Order: sequence, then C-alpha cells, then structure tokens
Amino acid sequence: MKNVGKKKWDFRSSPFVLVLVLFILIVFARELLHLAKKYEFSEEKHSSYVSELEDLENRKEKLENKIEMLGTERGREEEIRDKFRVAREGEEMIIIIDNEDEEINQE
Repeated sequence: MKNVGKKKWDFRSSPFVLVLVLFILIVFARELLHLAKKYEFSEEKHSSYVSELEDLENRKEKLENKIEMLGTERGREEEIRDKFRVAREGEEMIIIIDNEDEEINQE
C-alpha cells in the first residue's frame, strides 16, 4: 500500500534518457557519414592504382618485347641504325626532310 500514490520511474520516458539516446544516434550518424566518405576516397584511390598498375604492366610488356628484340642480331642492328643514323659499308642513307615547316615560315 505504500506505493499506491507514487509513480514508478520509467527510464524510457525520462527526458534525460531520451536526450542521451538522441545524442548517441547523432554521434553514430556522424561517424557513419565519415566512414562513407573514407570508403569513397579509398575506392577512388583503388581505381587510380588499378589504372596505374595496368599502365605499368603494359610498359613492362613493351620493355620485355624490346629486350627480346635486342637479343637478336637484327634487333641490335635496327636499334643502332635508329639511334645513331648509321648505315653499313656500301649502303647509302636517305634522309627525308619534311618541308612543311619551311613553307609555314615563308608565308
């Protein structure tokens, strides 16, 4: 009979508990947005690294092909001819000069 006139304290309807729950929800929502931004940033970085990896693999393949070509006598000779503009004895070298630049300068 002692508790007949008194209300039992209910934590669910307490303003303090409601404010505390609201604060916790706001903190979680803020952290969730922060994580979403980090995820988006990491996805962008990942895609750029994948692109860079593909470029490097293509470059590696080209370099391996060039190394393989330079392993042959013909490949070495071709590279020397291209880099130093030389010819074998008895061969003549023809150099074609494009006159478009001169025509533009004359106008």
